[in-house]
Amino acid sequence: MVVWAVHCRLRSQLAPPRSQSPQSESEAESEYVEVASLSQFGENSQVLSEDSPVGTILLARSPNSPDVIYAVNPTCTHAGCTVDWNVARELFVCPCHQSQYAVDGDVVGGPAPSPLPRFNVKVEGDRVLVKPLPG
Repeated sequence: MVVWAVHCRLRSQLAPPRSQSPQSESEAESEYVEVASLSQFGENSQVLSEDSPVGTILLARSPNSPDVIYAVNPTCTHAGCTVDWNVARELFVCPCHQSQYAVDGDVVGGPAPSPLPRFNVKVEGDRVLVKPLPG
């Protein structure tokens, strides 16, 4: 089962340029890497992994849809602090200067100048796998 962690943007839905051939499904699947397990999610519905194969990543479960998992690089784009998942507000919030990010990583408040990098999420059994979204 593939769980989209972000709202897709139109540009990511466009066909590749003619000079590129589309990836086969098996090639696209091989880009996913395991970063956590479902059993790691605690009461705060988040898992921070600082040594994953894709670097530091924050996984957050939706309180309204536990099957939905969001994944971002949690480094605030304002001052480099690590954001936390605010489960009640469904926002990533920076504790340093209160920058706020939506589930898709977009800035919704505070001094942050740009969105958080995001990842596609896929769950296989207890394993949580991700792959970076194109920038």
